[in-house]
Amino acid sequence: TAKGEGRFKAHEGTHPFIGEIGQVEKTAEERIETIVPESKLHQTVQAMLAAHPYEEPAYDLYPLKNAGHPFMMGRVGTWPTPEPAMDVLKKIKGLLHRDALSYAGDTDVIVRRVALLGGGGAGFIKLAKDAGAQLYLTGDVKYHDAQEAIRQGIVVADGGHFGTESPVVADLCRRLERAAEEQQWHITCETDPTSKDMLHYM
Repeated sequence: TAKGEGRFKAHEGTHPFIGEIGQVEKTAEERIETIVPESKLHQTVQAMLAAHPYEEPAYDLYPLKNAGHPFMMGRVGTWPTPEPAMDVLKKIKGLLHRDALSYAGDTDVIVRRVALLGGGGAGFIKLAKDAGAQLYLTGDVKYHDAQEAIRQGIVVADGGHFGTESPVVADLCRRLERAAEEQQWHITCETDPTSKDMLHYM
């Protein structure tokens, strides 16, 4: 933290927390700097804006060179074009080739960020919400998981355990084969030809 003096002038149409419109104001301020993981950046900025008394607080974001942890089980990303959750759910159903896609939450909400975790990731609904996602795709969503999603104000889509894991299997096998070739490991990577969705829908 660093103490200093802030200067600003409020213009017509604004509602300054301190000072008068049209006059240059000076006030004691304190600059706070902190390091935030990229996965929590959106959540941190929103919390700062909600807590700050100024109508338009000033803040800077500086990317660091720290490598961090590039490989994690889940992902959070920006949806290409913001659109209602129901439209996103329909696209997910088609992309995963699902006969049925169960979901919970307000389907009218506009989706800008999506979180996903293949397999049984229903226990991470709150983390998806904290990461700024409006929709979370995973598998094995149970009744109380759906209740939690609604309470958190996020749409949760159940693409099935198999359905959310199978799309990455072939790619993972290719990555392992490339790594084995580069490292001169004498291993063979094979995918399970009998793997399939054990659940059927009437």
